Amino acid sequence: MIVFKNKEEFENFFSNIKTKKIDNYLEFKKFDNYEENKILIVAPHACKGKYLLNIKGKNMLIPGGEKNVAELTKIASYNVGCALLISYVPRFEADFARGIEDLGKGLVLNFLVGGKRIPIKIHTNKKYLNLLKKFHKIIEKINPSFILSFHGTFIRNFDALFGFGKEKRFISGKKLAFKFRREVVKKMKEMKEDVKVGIAKKIYVGRSEYILNTHIKGNRRGVLIEFARKGRAPFPSIKYQILATVIAETAKNYCAK
Repeated sequence: MIVFKNKEEFENFFSNIKTKKIDNYLEFKKFDNYEENKILIVAPHACKGKYLLNIKGKNMLIPGGEKNVAELTKIASYNVGCALLISYVPRFEADFARGIEDLGKGLVLNFLVGGKRIPIKIHTNKKYLNLLKKFHKIIEKINPSFILSFHGTFIRNFDALFGFGKEKRFISGKKLAFKFRREVVKKMKEMKEDVKVGIAKKIYVGRSEYILNTHIKGNRRGVLIEFARKGRAPFPSIKYQILATVIAETAKNYCAK
């Protein structure tokens, strides 16, 4: 397992790894062991930086995505030999975890800005329709057995929350959901890393996560992962790099045969 002390180390390492760039906004790569484990990690909200938006007459700097989820996706994918699919489109332009049919309909999401929740329209720009369709075509083309959807949020009491969908359907039920969580925590303890991982109950369950709700079918399984910001910024901590890798490694045991 490879981990990085800082952003410079990370960028130097991955600058030597070729990935496929699609229309400047998507990044795709199948690492060597993908055909053996068939695990795909997606990061639909990896846009970097902040954008100046006019919200109710006020100019506000709004983050276009979730900080350093792309970095965690690349580290885990490399370590385990997964495929990765990353979107760098700002969420207010097109949210790649939302439905194709909802693009341009003015969905609203509360963004945390200056300690307050501000409702902002997302998924607004229809010019990204073809790119959104390409994103989903890639998923079906490579035919993963397990999909991990990496996200980031502000949570205080956990390092990560796992969303298994309504009635835990993303992983074939409650029994396997709790088993998956236990195995991740056990592996982290074996690596001398104390981690707090929970199972989402109300929010972060994945009810509106279009990727998993659309592509989890038949024998395919998946999990939505919400990483706490405290371990993602300014660069993912060693613990979070290990956690992302352990999650992907654990997923190999849950690929339905």
